[in-house]
Amino acid sequence: MSTALNRTRRSFYRFLLVLAVFLVLIDTLIISQVYLNSIEHEKTHAGHETRMFTKLIAEALTRGDYSSVEYMLTQWARERQDIAHIVVTTANGFTLAEYRRETEHSQLRRYHESFEYGSHGKAIIDLVLDVSDIYHHLTQLVIQLILFSLLIAGLLGYFLRQVAIRPLQKEITEHRRTGHLLEQRTRALAASNRELEAYSYSMAHDLRAPLRAITSFSQILKQEAADRLNDEEKDYVDRIVNAGQRMAKLIDDLLELARLSRSELQVAPVDLGKLADSILEQLQHASPERRVDYTMEPDLLVQGDPKLLRVALENLLGNAWKYTGKTAHAHIELGSTGTRRNAMRIFYIRDNGSGFDMQYKDKLFKPFQRLHDAEEFEGTGIGLASVQHIIHRHGGTIWAESQPGQGATFYFTLPD
Repeated sequence: MSTALNRTRRSFYRFLLVLAVFLVLIDTLIISQVYLNSIEHEKTHAGHETRMFTKLIAEALTRGDYSSVEYMLTQWARERQDIAHIVVTTANGFTLAEYRRETEHSQLRRYHESFEYGSHGKAIIDLVLDVSDIYHHLTQLVIQLILFSLLIAGLLGYFLRQVAIRPLQKEITEHRRTGHLLEQRTRALAASNRELEAYSYSMAHDLRAPLRAITSFSQILKQEAADRLNDEEKDYVDRIVNAGQRMAKLIDDLLELARLSRSELQVAPVDLGKLADSILEQLQHASPERRVDYTMEPDLLVQGDPKLLRVALENLLGNAWKYTGKTAHAHIELGSTGTRRNAMRIFYIRDNGSGFDMQYKDKLFKPFQRLHDAEEFEGTGIGLASVQHIIHRHGGTIWAESQPGQGATFYFTLPD
């Protein structure tokens, strides 16, 4: 978040810099254009009045009325406050009339006009204008444009800051506060998990001791008192032994589920086909009397934790092996659908075993939930919960499709 804020700030400052350069260019163009227009207007106006004045002077000079020339020049100069100096001379340099305003002039422009009078007379009029007012107006315009540009840049900068940067700052502050609370809660949860883990192992150890005693003494009782027990009493003893063994297996499965939750993912390339093949060989070795056909699609490569994925496949293939135990021609298949879900490849394990009713599918992946009677198929109801946990830790999902007596298909997604 802080990196995003820094990027936004840099973009904001770059925008203000570009805006400032743009406004300076615009102001320069406006001032230059106004200056050129003002000078051109002044030149045009001065030229027009000068030509009119030369006509009057030419008429007076033609009549030889030199006093009128000086009078008209003085009157014109007094009417125009911008005339700093004006002089009328003949072609040979003789001054006919002159007027000079006795003030300080900071900005001057000169105009030169020659004219003829009579049949052969020539005269020259030199006009010097004070254009300080033009520069004064330009100065005011510059100040106004600068103030206006600063106002525009300030308002736009303030608006962008309120719209872009301020909300991001608030969001970062809120994220930091939330992150701090989350960190505190994470530490508290980690401490609680450590305590729960210690308690679980302690409880498991404390439970195993009486279970071993119950199972051992029950087996001893059955052996030592076999001749004094009837068939019903022997059945009772067998049930006690089996219940103790199931309880021990359940404790082991619960501890294994807790271990799966704690272990960190060690991601590496995994060939599901080779993994499944070794698992099925072990199952076949443990049950040599069974004949189960299985097919493996080649190149089932994924990215995941080899140990955890082996646990998941051991549970899924173990269930397929178990629930095809009463099927005449058992068949297990591992493959890929060739499609993707949430950008992950979809895999499946299919069997032709006993299957289950889909109305109970919500119970599949919950601990201790079993869809078959323990007398029919043994188990603790922890296996599929472990499988779901492993698949979820890899970012995938798992679901199943089945019909009673027609086998089951378990689909799951993993990154490839």
